[in-house]
Amino acid sequence: MAKTLRVTEMMSSFMEYRENGYSIKEISKETGVSIGSIYSCLEEIAKMNNVTRDTLLYEPHSTYYRMIEGVSKERRNIEKVSNLLKSLKDKVDELEKLSTSI
Repeated sequence: MAKTLRVTEMMSSFMEYRENGYSIKEISKETGVSIGSIYSCLEEIAKMNNVTRDTLLYEPHSTYYRMIEGVSKERRNIEKVSNLLKSLKDKVDELEKLSTSI
């Protein structure tokens, strides 16, 4: 059976999604391929990646871990912004000192 471009792209990126902890339902949402189409392609995906279909059926409990990873990224971003603001404040203070000495 001929596969659409979307299905073909999903099949080639399926393992990457799984390695990043995505469930089949989440892969469906990300790729726009129906859950039924994904299940019908699992045997072929398994053969392409030298794994069993049962391995692909395992559903990781990863939404939580991705959420925590997202929080960590947000924290790092907040720290970066905080450091930039501190640096900006220091520069403003330097400029104020220079302007008062003129």
